[in-house]
Amino acid sequence: MRIRLVALASTVGVVAAIAPAHAAGPKPQITDAIGDANGVNQQFPGLGPEPPTVQTAPADLAGADISTVQFVTNFVTKKVKNKKVKVPNGFTVTMTLAAAPMADVEYRVAAAAGDCTSVFFEYDTSVGLGGSDVRCPATPPASDNNYGVTATASGTKISWVVPNGVFHNGTVFSSLNAQTRMVVGVVTAPQVDYATSNATYTLGK
Repeated sequence: MRIRLVALASTVGVVAAIAPAHAAGPKPQITDAIGDANGVNQQFPGLGPEPPTVQTAPADLAGADISTVQFVTNFVTKKVKNKKVKVPNGFTVTMTLAAAPMADVEYRVAAAAGDCTSVFFEYDTSVGLGGSDVRCPATPPASDNNYGVTATASGTKISWVVPNGVFHNGTVFSSLNAQTRMVVGVVTAPQVDYATSNATYTLGK
């Protein structure tokens, strides 16, 4: 009996070794160095030190310091032919910062998607002019296409939850970048932090 128990324990050990570890969640599409939100690091795309090789802490604004940006498809469970299946139900974009958002800063994620060369996900903390939206900018006198989505902030995270149907499943978001900008009146400058990625996100996956 002891021999059989040992053999069983050995077999269980082999199965445990073969079985994959708990699957990690989806990774952020954009990852940026902490400590580089100083208005020098990539204040304009292509100019200034490029993260993550250069950090400039403590001379940075932690509340405007981008850590990650993640696009994630939301799913709901539905019954189809007596079977429960998960179906896409919009998506969420989350910007994570080194510290909680601060006053007088515009937080922006930008991506090319469909017919829009740069969809803006924005959250503005300036007094009087602040607000949030998701929009496709247009050249005046044409009006921006505003998708009617606002952001929420909690702790160090800013999230935009985009409902199902605003963008069709299969839409690819590319040319991803994120920015934090000081707000002076109606001007959003200087740019404090900037992060970019070659990754893409496909809605529904």
